Amino acid sequence: MASGWRLRRPALPTLGEAAASGFVGSVRGIAPLSCLLMLGLLLQLPLARAAPLALQAWAAAEVLFLGWYRFHLAQLQPPAIGPPMTKAQRQQAFARALAATSDLRRFVSGWFKLAPFSAIRTGNAKEWLAWAVFGSRLEALGAAEQQEVVGMLGAFEAALGAKLPAGYNPSLREGCIRINLDPISAQHRPVISYVVTYTAHAVGWALLRRQGFRRSRCGALSYWHRPASEPAAEPGRPVVLLHGIGLGLVPYLGLLDRLITAHGAACPILLPEFPHISQKIGGPPPPAPETCRAIRAMLCRHCPASRPDASGDPQPQPACFVGHSFGSIVCSWLVRLQPDCVASLLFLDPVTLMLQVRHPNPTSLASELPESNPDE
Repeated sequence: MASGWRLRRPALPTLGEAAASGFVGSVRGIAPLSCLLMLGLLLQLPLARAAPLALQAWAAAEVLFLGWYRFHLAQLQPPAIGPPMTKAQRQQAFARALAATSDLRRFVSGWFKLAPFSAIRTGNAKEWLAWAVFGSRLEALGAAEQQEVVGMLGAFEAALGAKLPAGYNPSLREGCIRINLDPISAQHRPVISYVVTYTAHAVGWALLRRQGFRRSRCGALSYWHRPASEPAAEPGRPVVLLHGIGLGLVPYLGLLDRLITAHGAACPILLPEFPHISQKIGGPPPPAPETCRAIRAMLCRHCPASRPDASGDPQPQPACFVGHSFGSIVCSWLVRLQPDCVASLLFLDPVTLMLQVRHPNPTSLASELPESNPDE
């Protein structure tokens, strides 16, 4: 294997981890047991007919939901990465990725699911670069684009100081991570799990209302808004919290309470919702441009600038965006697509730094971050 990798013996699970694993396993068993119960009812088995009516109804709901889940999953297609970059932008992004990566062998092995670097051939590398640069399959690119991939492979080999072996390793055909081309990996969750999560959301909504928030909507985006409790002649900058993957805004209730105590008197607080990462059942998420336009409209509605632009259109007051985990991705969209909305950024456990690096051990990422320059 490439230098720098270490194989570690997996640690024994703690009692809490074992209990959590057992609970998850029992939850996953609900759907198969429901199918067995419904099969027993169809076959008129005495044991199945003796089950309480409530249990039979629950099993029927689980079986129907499982069928809908399978059908819905079959209809899903991996999303496109986004609008294509210009050639100059591609070259710049590629050069920056090379310059920011200290161990290129480990870098490539990570994107090939930790395959030994010696197993990677030029054909495999071209497939990977076609996705990394164009978000596409190599065979779907035009002649000029394929030639650009060849040029990037040459630049990579020059930075590596070595040539990759010629040819193609068929054992790595499915070994390269290509997010929008790989099959969607999903796990079924029973209906009862959604009953629990929706109950948690309902409790969270009630607590948000007690904290002074009101729910509204802009375009494809639903959000919560709390105006400053003591409006001043010069109000403070709006604070926009962009949540991460989990139970939506529920885990942030304690943070919001402290934020309101410290800044709620002078600063309006806005909380966009992203249901597609909040354990809710829904349609496909809105693309980045639509999300950013909705956030801009939200700010224009509740926090307009003191002066409109020359055309008379309302302008948003630049806000302080707090992005946690997935929320840091939305921050990066805003900086690129709606920079006039952004006054400052606060990252909490961000996932937008050094995205070109696929680390087996995320804690090792800190050693590869460039040192900050206090003069910049």
